[in-house]
Amino acid sequence: MAIVTMKKFTLVALNSDKEAILNAFSKSKVVQLAESAELDKVTSKENSESQEKLAERIALVEDAVAYIKEGVMKYNASFKGTDGYKKVTVPKNSMAAPKTELTFDAFMQMEQGQVQLMEQVAYISELRNQKAELEAKLSKLNTEIDKLSLYRNLPHPTTWYRDTQNVAVQIGSVPVSAWDKLQAVANDYPMSEVSKVGTYGGNTLVVIVAHKDEKQLFDAVLPLGYAKSNVVCDILPSAMLNDLTSQRNAAKKALVDNAKAITACAQYIPQFEVLLDYLGFELKKVVSQGNMQQTGSTFVAKGFFPAESQSVVEEVLDKITDCRVLYVEDIGEDEFAPTLIRNKGVVKNFEMITNSYTPPTYHEVDPNPTMAWFYFVIFGLMTADIGYGLLLCAVGLFAKFYFKQNSGTANLMKMFGFCGISAVVVGVLFGSFFSYELYGYTLLNDGSLAPKLFTQWFGIKQAIIPAGDKQPMVMMVISLYFGVLHMIGGFCNNAAKAFKRGDPWAAFLDCFVWVVFFAGAGLALFAPAINFTNYDTWVNWLAGLQGKQLETVQLIGKIGLYMVLGAVGIVLIFGGRKKKGLGKIIGGLGGIYGIINYFGDVMSYIRIFGLMLTSALMGVVINDLAAMISENGSAFGYVMSAVLLLVMHLFNLVLGLLSIYIHNGRLQYVEFFGKFYEGDGQLFTPFGSDTKYTLIKD
Repeated sequence: MAIVTMKKFTLVALNSDKEAILNAFSKSKVVQLAESAELDKVTSKENSESQEKLAERIALVEDAVAYIKEGVMKYNASFKGTDGYKKVTVPKNSMAAPKTELTFDAFMQMEQGQVQLMEQVAYISELRNQKAELEAKLSKLNTEIDKLSLYRNLPHPTTWYRDTQNVAVQIGSVPVSAWDKLQAVANDYPMSEVSKVGTYGGNTLVVIVAHKDEKQLFDAVLPLGYAKSNVVCDILPSAMLNDLTSQRNAAKKALVDNAKAITACAQYIPQFEVLLDYLGFELKKVVSQGNMQQTGSTFVAKGFFPAESQSVVEEVLDKITDCRVLYVEDIGEDEFAPTLIRNKGVVKNFEMITNSYTPPTYHEVDPNPTMAWFYFVIFGLMTADIGYGLLLCAVGLFAKFYFKQNSGTANLMKMFGFCGISAVVVGVLFGSFFSYELYGYTLLNDGSLAPKLFTQWFGIKQAIIPAGDKQPMVMMVISLYFGVLHMIGGFCNNAAKAFKRGDPWAAFLDCFVWVVFFAGAGLALFAPAINFTNYDTWVNWLAGLQGKQLETVQLIGKIGLYMVLGAVGIVLIFGGRKKKGLGKIIGGLGGIYGIINYFGDVMSYIRIFGLMLTSALMGVVINDLAAMISENGSAFGYVMSAVLLLVMHLFNLVLGLLSIYIHNGRLQYVEFFGKFYEGDGQLFTPFGSDTKYTLIKD
């Protein structure tokens, strides 16, 4: 089974049963709701205010969670290493089970628990406001202390320094570097005096006492950077500084207490996350109710469910009420329906590749059964190493037994594990184990030959396919031929789609004709491709053919050429059959011109060869470096060599996985899907099932 057959339904029931029905649909996980079409004498209920309130509540909880996490991070960064510090961690589920598992009934009990949690959210908001006030107060205190610190040695309040009848008195400051110049200027005024009080922050506090006849002294010192004080202090500045410092210390302590109070709220995060899912579920119910048409006593709901689940839906409704009407219909040929993909075995692990691109529409052919195996083989060709394949298999086994819940990470690791099998098989064909050759012989220093591992065990003297770094043209040809096979698979899927929509002529004249063309091209170029590889084993085999064997190869080439010519003729004749007038005549020429694009697609498969060669050569370099390090035979050399092999081969594998994931996907999305796939489908999402933090199990 691939794309599951869906049914659409229309439900008419009492408004008093609406809440219970929606909850039951969510618990059953088999119904996706849709917006109801407008009906005569039936209206929709405006509930935007309820939606806004729930959305506002969700935003408050999300802000509270984000604020707690930020507070914990800042607390750990600020107080690490201080006395009494204990690292605060945010509670979270394990990687194996990232979501909190609850029964549906337990999940719905959040209705009673949300009051207390929302009070906690309000408390966190108070802490946030308190922190903002304390930080503003602390900033103001720091500014005042910084401003008053210059006056800490002043022996009197600033208000004590006042003019008399014959004397002008000013408190001011000059840069420390200008003090000597200030004194020199003051010496020119014998009835005046300048006193130095203290320095702070690069400035010197001075008191200038000038006779009323020498008041021009104040103007004379302005070019030196002199600034008159604007500080007004009725008590000793030192006393005021002590008071401000006490207030600052109290504010700092309050901030520390505030930070601890925020981190103490981290224990509520798991409950907040469940609350977020619950509020999100309630919001979806309110939105769904707004999309429903209703009268004073009844409502109309529309949606979809798998055909196989019809009895489940009817049983759910029967448990709630008998006062309802359920009308079920088949999906029309051109009607929308969500896509539910259900594959078994290995194929299921590759659905994420297609869904990452775009899910299939309900009415088209599921690409996963064919795409999965092509992706599987291409992955093996790009990796082509037994050692790397075994590591990937270990990753897949780890994911299978470690992860208790489905997640993107778990599915990706499982897929890599399956692809590791392909890498092992191709690695055996190449005879590569962490880029060490396993077939053939090694020339020793004494001139003798020592059999390599597989040669010693099984007596196999040569790999079926030479290692990519030895005969790169072989892998290039294999990549191109596999590209042709991949594209043929795409054309076959396109033919299946044409048959499904009842157009067999399109299947034969637009799809199978290209299958014949590329299959024929592959057969016609078989002998030239072998000679192009320059691989002695294959070239000598081809050259050694005689009699009927040689005639058979030649006949295959001729058949392939005839297949190509026949396919070109069919495209030329029937390519414009759907057009009118002159288009019927020249339409075939456009199809022939399209061959250029198809050959461009084939050349894209050289990336298989490129990635395999890059990984193999990097592995060879790693092995050579390790051999050089251990060449002296010392224990230290062997240890360092082993460390280098372990770290660098893991690095090579991870780097290769990133490239393979991208380029293998590109071959599926462009070269393969481009031949038949429409996409832009909408995955079937049962009502209430798309929770972010909670896994509802029943």
